[in-house]
Amino acid sequence: MQQQVKPEEGFLSRFGGEEFVITVFDWNIEKVFQLAERIRKAVYDLGITHEYSPVSNRVTVSIGIETGDVEHPLDIERLLENADQALYQSKNNGRNRVEVFSGTNQIEMKV
Repeated sequence: MQQQVKPEEGFLSRFGGEEFVITVFDWNIEKVFQLAERIRKAVYDLGITHEYSPVSNRVTVSIGIETGDVEHPLDIERLLENADQALYQSKNNGRNRVEVFSGTNQIEMKV
């Protein structure tokens, strides 16, 4: 994941256990989604076997995105809560995918 997040784009940090947070500033949702999709694909393409997974025979990642809103900023707890909701939606929709939480609407983007 570190190889996919360039220093000029933002920074990656472990949030706990198997969860990570990537912080980027001043990006539109399409660009954030492309970064998330790039990470998802890079992890899948590593081909790390996962014989106990009910989803795939290799390690995958599920990603939830919260876009935030400059005109109506949220506190960090709410941003993380929304991203977490999108993450669980990603898992519920089959895993190895990216879901975006935007305001009160959950949307799915395709590359």
